[in-house]
Amino acid sequence: MCLTIYKPVGEELKPSIAENDIVCYKLMDIHRNDDGEIVVETPYQGVSLQFGKKIMAKGEGECRKDSGTEWDRYKIHGGFFHSYTNLEDVLEDLEGYGDGNIVFKAIIPAGTKYYEGDFGGTPCYASKYLIITREVCHTEVKRGWDDEEDEYADYIEENFDAVVDCY
Repeated sequence: MCLTIYKPVGEELKPSIAENDIVCYKLMDIHRNDDGEIVVETPYQGVSLQFGKKIMAKGEGECRKDSGTEWDRYKIHGGFFHSYTNLEDVLEDLEGYGDGNIVFKAIIPAGTKYYEGDFGGTPCYASKYLIITREVCHTEVKRGWDDEEDEYADYIEENFDAVVDCY
């Protein structure tokens, strides 16, 4: 996943610094690891879920610039957690991800450098740090599909505040 940001030609891309905590929504993947344990991780970097703790994205990240005549396009790859600015957009994007997804309410902590742009036209953030709350806003895991989905649903019910109204 990469974040795209457009700036007028010649305008330097600089991260913003969160003056206050910023509420966002993080898409996570639930699956079995190589040992057969159920885990919840970020889909691209595989960072394990840790509730209420400030977690750091893996890697340094990379920013690529494509110059245009009026606008420069910046693409931020890796090294950041990508999160959605609003719940409606992540729910719309879920159609392309398939099963085994959970949307958590998350926080970009005050003082964190972040970028705001879009992913495929959807408003998103890229931040080095993120705090995942216990609040599940939505899950694609459905009871009754098969035994594994039922086990995932049990895991979600036992471990998270599922499913709460995040609007």
